Amino acid sequence: MKHPPTTLIDGFELAAKTAQQIENKYRADSLAEIARLEAARIVCFRRVRLVKLLAGASANAETVDAAIAAQCAAVADEFGWDATRADHKTVLDALQTPGRAVYTALSQPDGADAAVDTIAADLAAFESWYQAHAGQSFYALFDQYVPQAPLVDF
Repeated sequence: MKHPPTTLIDGFELAAKTAQQIENKYRADSLAEIARLEAARIVCFRRVRLVKLLAGASANAETVDAAIAAQCAAVADEFGWDATRADHKTVLDALQTPGRAVYTALSQPDGADAAVDTIAADLAAFESWYQAHAGQSFYALFDQYVPQAPLVDF
């Protein structure tokens, strides 16, 4: 029996290996893109959660100062923070700009629609500041479990 020439088999093996490499690269690129899209989705939903928190806290506020105070208290409560601690106060102070924009949007008739871009820009600036300040995304705080302290009645 005659064996096929090596060059013939080599050509087909090369084509198969090339196809495999192309497929592997496509799979790796797809996984990276899926991971990027997943991270973007997570940030968007956490922004929604933060804006709801800020809006809910300031819904009944009569003044912008009252709204900011209520928002800071709500964020501190969300993360189990002490609003008087210097590191927590620094972050809460930085959140005042997007918080003010949320309050302004809610206090003006039809202001919410026009304010979405302003609030989004203020949040993006805050997120960049927090990333530089803390070395992580602000929204990573939503991943941290805050244990509830049990109420004990003596």
